[in-house]
Amino acid sequence: MPVLWSQKDILERWFKLHGIKIGRKKTGSLNENPRDRGNLPEKRLSIPNKAHKKYPYLLKGLKIKRPNKVWATDITYIRLRQGYAYLVAVIDWHSRYVLSYRLSYSLDSSFCKEALLEALEKYGKPQYFNTDQGSQFTDKTFIGILKGKK
Repeated sequence: MPVLWSQKDILERWFKLHGIKIGRKKTGSLNENPRDRGNLPEKRLSIPNKAHKKYPYLLKGLKIKRPNKVWATDITYIRLRQGYAYLVAVIDWHSRYVLSYRLSYSLDSSFCKEALLEALEKYGKPQYFNTDQGSQFTDKTFIGILKGKK
């Protein structure tokens, strides 16, 4: 039977292997999410722009049996010492393959458009494109690219 390790166990072993003496309470606090303690601001990545059009969710019950039928994109944040970097990735839902990605230090929509244009250039146009409808993905130029009106 495989041994299952908790994150706390892994942290304790790592510190021990590297000769760092640390108590179990400290490893537990290292493993906590700082947001739970109120030290970091909440992530606010998927903020819809009220002026942008809302699109219906079309994927409920849809069978995805081939590549290039459904693509999706989302933004994730990467915490740095001096703030955040933002990573957008366009993936194919069937293969789970990352088609393109971009990194940015601001949440403007230009890096999202660049990732979309690269994916379209390399792989063609998907039948469906799914997003969380944050303001970067509902602005006119992003939608225009998807509709073929660069």
